[in-house]
Amino acid sequence: MSLDIIELAMDIEEMFGVEVSRTDLDDLLARNNPPDIRAGDLYDLIEAKHPTKRICQACRYDLRGHVSPGCCPECGKRFDDWDRFRPLVAMHCNTAPESLTRDSLLVRDFDKHW
Repeated sequence: MSLDIIELAMDIEEMFGVEVSRTDLDDLLARNNPPDIRAGDLYDLIEAKHPTKRICQACRYDLRGHVSPGCCPECGKRFDDWDRFRPLVAMHCNTAPESLTRDSLLVRDFDKHW
């Protein structure tokens, strides 16, 4: 199974409530030679697009204005969007979440058809 970047982008949009355009993906791909997407760059794109849409997963408190990682001021639960991002991307890359780092290249490091 090869990595489908568009499917990954669609799942990211659903999970984080952001739009990841084809232009966004092309820009990320162009940063590396050969074209590839660094996990940390994709995460940073999401963070830049959704800082006002963060919700505590435990109590549903609106975390607008609170920077990830942090703690919910309502219930005290730690939140870190990287902890939600990593398993989603790892699932698409068919790998364990622990093996995905900010420096991981999604195609070179995980796509068996590359």
